Amino acid sequence: MLMVYSWRMTLPTVHLNGTSAQALYDQAEAAYNALQQAMSLMQQAAPNGRDYYPQEAGAHYRAQDEHFDRLRRVQGLMAEYEEFLGHLSSEMERRRR
Repeated sequence: MLMVYSWRMTLPTVHLNGTSAQALYDQAEAAYNALQQAMSLMQQAAPNGRDYYPQEAGAHYRAQDEHFDRLRRVQGLMAEYEEFLGHLSSEMERRRR
């Protein structure tokens, strides 16, 4: 079952009393990179039909669907971090002017 989440992300306001835009960017970039690594490892761990054939018919297909659902959830998180990074990049560019 594919779970779809829909919400508007609350983005930070960069200001003098808060965390610097660069620090926020660096933290978000590290999280994004970790998600990319997780995605790569998850893709390598895709279900193999040989591990499911002793089970009832369709077990491998269910396992594949569940695996793809996990991948989509991580892709969703990556998209959120891309939005977050874009916002911070724009803020840093605006402040350089």
